[in-house]
Amino acid sequence: MTTATETTETPAKPSRLRPLLLVLAVALVVALSIRLFVAEAFRIPTASMEENLLIGDFLLVSKLHYGSRTPATLGLPFSDRYLSSITLPSVRLPGFGAVERGDVIVFNHPSERGPVERRTHYIKRVVGLPGDTVSITGKEVRVGGERFGLGPGMLSDWLVTIDTRSAFSLDAFREIGVRRAVVREGDGMWRVRMTLAQAETVAAWDSVLDLRPAIAESGAMLFPAGTHQSLDAYGPVAIPKRGETVRLDGTTWPVLRDVIERHEGHTARRLADGRFEIGGEIVTAYTPEQDYYFVLGDNRDDSSDSRRWGFVPRDHIVGKAMIVYFSWDAAEGKPRFERIGRAIR
Repeated sequence: MTTATETTETPAKPSRLRPLLLVLAVALVVALSIRLFVAEAFRIPTASMEENLLIGDFLLVSKLHYGSRTPATLGLPFSDRYLSSITLPSVRLPGFGAVERGDVIVFNHPSERGPVERRTHYIKRVVGLPGDTVSITGKEVRVGGERFGLGPGMLSDWLVTIDTRSAFSLDAFREIGVRRAVVREGDGMWRVRMTLAQAETVAAWDSVLDLRPAIAESGAMLFPAGTHQSLDAYGPVAIPKRGETVRLDGTTWPVLRDVIERHEGHTARRLADGRFEIGGEIVTAYTPEQDYYFVLGDNRDDSSDSRRWGFVPRDHIVGKAMIVYFSWDAAEGKPRFERIGRAIR
């Protein structure tokens, strides 16, 4: 008699790895979504925004204010690697605010090549809005005739003449918070980079005979190309505005040609007889396809900004700088705790 042996199979234990991978995948998707559409972290690498933003400050930048951009490229998350052969139709989602004069914005550098979102990030302060006219005379910035002066924390170079007979020490500049080097310009004269409030303090010292802005000489490579200007004697330059038709002539052409070719993708040239050709057609005017902005660094005499390379197109804007969430002083090798949580104004 043959009997069958009954066997029982042990149920497979559920994998402990699967829930962990699911959690990690969800966390990655959430992190990427926040980074793409809500806010992103950036670090300040240069001194162009001092004293308001210092080298080593870490910022949170809101993408919701002006509307976030959908990706135009496919790449490895949190890296600079992407597929150059694939281009997506990028659009800007609705935001809950418009770019305003005085905003501190992060944007992709307009003068670089390649996909816009893959270009170097810059941070500057908006001075001119679409349709404005910006000019600088003797370091004084004017927008549409209205003065846009040095605000709190903005730096500029000043020439300070000291009475050589007085018992004056350069340590006095350090004592009022001047961080940058004090450069000797002549007998008793010093070039000092400081805020307007610091300059007013220095002007009141008994040993100071004279204090005035240090005006930059012409000769710098500025925008638009071919013009003879200086950082402190600049413009006037009209900022292109979407839908606002501009007549082309010897004044508007140098400014608009950069916009037409580099940012709006049309071929453009001025013919020998003085006429203008855009996209193979003879035209007398041009209507910009998007808005543009004029930006300056808060450290006016040590900033690569619109004076050097032109306007910031609307599609280059990443977001509005909101808060310093951490700050590291590399020289001292320690955090700047007093800056953590500081709102950016």
